[in-house]
Amino acid sequence: MNSRFFGSCSVELILKIGEALNLEDLKRIRLTCQLFASIFADRVLHSICIFDKPIRSNEHPFGLQSLINRQNAICYHTKSVTIGYPQLNASKDQEASLETAVIQKYVVAALLSCEKLERLIANHPGWMTAAVIELINTLPNLRHLEVHVEILSKGLKTKNLSASLESLSVTTPNSSHFFTTISNLIASSPHLTSINVNNTRDLSYVWNKSENLHALFAGLSGHQPRSFRHISLSGVLVRFDSTTLPHLQSLVSLSIINRWCRNDQISEYPDVCSPSSALWEALQQSGVQLQELEHDNISNSLIKYISSLTRLRSLKLAVQCIRGKRLSDTLAHNFFRVLPQHACTLEELVITSAYEGLWCFREEAFREIFQQGRLKQLSLSMNACLPMKDTIDDEDNAMTHLIDSVSNHLPDLEALAVHTAWPESSRGARCGTGAVTHEMWTFNQLAKCIRAHRMPKSCIAPPRLVLKKLYEPDALLFLAQVDATKGGRLRYNDVPYS
Repeated sequence: MNSRFFGSCSVELILKIGEALNLEDLKRIRLTCQLFASIFADRVLHSICIFDKPIRSNEHPFGLQSLINRQNAICYHTKSVTIGYPQLNASKDQEASLETAVIQKYVVAALLSCEKLERLIANHPGWMTAAVIELINTLPNLRHLEVHVEILSKGLKTKNLSASLESLSVTTPNSSHFFTTISNLIASSPHLTSINVNNTRDLSYVWNKSENLHALFAGLSGHQPRSFRHISLSGVLVRFDSTTLPHLQSLVSLSIINRWCRNDQISEYPDVCSPSSALWEALQQSGVQLQELEHDNISNSLIKYISSLTRLRSLKLAVQCIRGKRLSDTLAHNFFRVLPQHACTLEELVITSAYEGLWCFREEAFREIFQQGRLKQLSLSMNACLPMKDTIDDEDNAMTHLIDSVSNHLPDLEALAVHTAWPESSRGARCGTGAVTHEMWTFNQLAKCIRAHRMPKSCIAPPRLVLKKLYEPDALLFLAQVDATKGGRLRYNDVPYS
């Protein structure tokens, strides 16, 4: 048979033939001609994004309606759905409420049509989250759920759930109303191995006692210990004890970010919150061997725990809450004595310091790490390393040494990020014009130094070099494209990095 025969066949007949083909065969047949490519396009669609841009009030039903009506084609093979934030153009509250009800109806119907859905990402509206939770029982293949909640006035009904989730990610500024829901999801998902809870509410002054790890594990009381492997908690009170530790024995990745948790708040909730030092002592005593670690509060017990690890692949530390230069430099000295133990296993290293000092880049501190040549991702802070003048004529500075060291010893490095730090004189201050001015000057000087650096042709430069400010999104991106006509300069890409 030739293409003329199929060209004379009806689309329905060709689709009927396609039903006997598996997914890989469908992919191959679509490459043979434009006719098959267009007819079988819907059947190989794996990912759908709804509401990726603002919608008009008379548009939203039809896109979802086509998804529902063609469920035998599109929905049968769809494995991933992302639902963005529907930005309604209704001018009155009553009209907006009506449109929300219509959108909810079509979203629920569309999700019900996706029988093989494995990954679902829902963003922002509280009703969207409620609809997703209620549909979990009807999505037996759902493995990955990611929810971004904007507002929840109350908890959701989650009784009699039965989920097949393997990973759960929740981002919300209103988590006190949502912790019961998360706890029930965890309890009803026996195959769950990854948990990510990001509390985005402003925690600078007030913490809610109900937002803690014990509350997340409340539904596991009386159950067999789980085997969680990846846990990421931001803005959540944490205590490791006989209630939580049994579920963490298989843990390989842990991230705890509690930047603004003060000592008085820790002492106020001793049953659900421990000092940072007690957390790492408990993990070390229970024999938990992490391979990926992220934390934002440095202590000697953390350094001791890091020294006990044998297969550390990723280490991310944010040095922010240390009071006093003397204590900060002592901890830095202890840490950089331990760091070389992991030179043979580390592939990602992030050390960002809020203040200048020994936590920033020093060639002697990183020498052994660089010599092993295994790092693929590197991010660190930089002291102000140049005299305060507009011209760059001194190449003997830390930025130059960093680029040369990375180029000579890290051939597999994919990205290098350099952060500025505040001056030591501003330690403990919430704000200050002097600190901001100093950071801006340092940022500009480092950028000039990178532009002026001449790299030998024999070296392998990092493909991406990003220069960033502390706590600010502004950044500059340098691409390692050697311009031979200019003696091997790094070519600068004048596009802000995002």
